[in-house]
Amino acid sequence: NITSVFRSMAFIAIIAIGMTYAFIAKELDLSVGSVVALAGMISAMLMINGVNMIIAMIVGVISGAICGMLTGFIIVRFGIPSMIGSLGMMFAFRGIVYVITSGNSLYPLPEEFEVWGLGNVFGIPTPFIIFIILAIIFGYILKNTAYGRSIYAIGGNTETAWLSGIKVDLIRMTTYWLTGAMSGVAGVLLASRLSSAQANAGTGWEMYVIAS
Repeated sequence: NITSVFRSMAFIAIIAIGMTYAFIAKELDLSVGSVVALAGMISAMLMINGVNMIIAMIVGVISGAICGMLTGFIIVRFGIPSMIGSLGMMFAFRGIVYVITSGNSLYPLPEEFEVWGLGNVFGIPTPFIIFIILAIIFGYILKNTAYGRSIYAIGGNTETAWLSGIKVDLIRMTTYWLTGAMSGVAGVLLASRLSSAQANAGTGWEMYVIAS
């Protein structure tokens, strides 16, 4: 039962790593659930069409990061409140998924792909191990690098951070890039766990991620 809980919560927790960066910088991304579906769908489409599994997974993660870049650019560049901007992108990305798939699932996927979502290492679910590794890496970056301290500075006082020479707008946008990339990772792993890419994957995950 504990193993099952660890596997289930790992997908939400991975996205929460990126959302933590956004929260500290006083940002919010509601599009994460739709990005999960889109990233998983892109990876699945590539694998079904004969693309190497690792390449397809990397492209899926990159597609998530690109979604985050687009969301961040629109919000920061045009001064749109993050809740409204990311809510709009949530519907846009979900719409793209349904247009691409007509609401259908994509399968079958390679058997070796399933190990990423369903496998275990010494009895510990693979997605949970990936979460721990990412949490350690990005936890270190947040607390021990100039970039991480800049995020704290922006969240503390944006004007003071700007006067201190911090590139406020760029760093604000990078928090969306990271959230998108983490959503991409979760989307690829979820497709692996389900052995298919579901058009409705990640629906409603926004609040779970925010709570996490």
